[in-house]
Amino acid sequence: MEILYVQAWSVPGSLTGGLNYYRAAFRGYWNKKEPGVPVNIPVTVIWGVLDKYLLPELASLPKNIFVNLSILRCPQASHWPMWSDTKDFNNMLLDALRKRG
Repeated sequence: MEILYVQAWSVPGSLTGGLNYYRAAFRGYWNKKEPGVPVNIPVTVIWGVLDKYLLPELASLPKNIFVNLSILRCPQASHWPMWSDTKDFNNMLLDALRKRG
């Protein structure tokens, strides 16, 4: 499994999105009192309930910024739900995509 991480993260720019999430979190972006620029497109978060590293509250993004937010919880998945519970994750993802049209 580790070789897959190495291959995926060897692609230039592949770490940027993940690192930016943590950069924003540590800079207090999610805790801002003033409203940010609203994101009007549908946003779906699929969260692994068994995540040992990130608290479930982090999945609850600010509704004043993410106005069309859907949070789905994958009960048997961990930090990487797409790998730890592939079947449930894929079903949730496909259902979310179907609902969005």
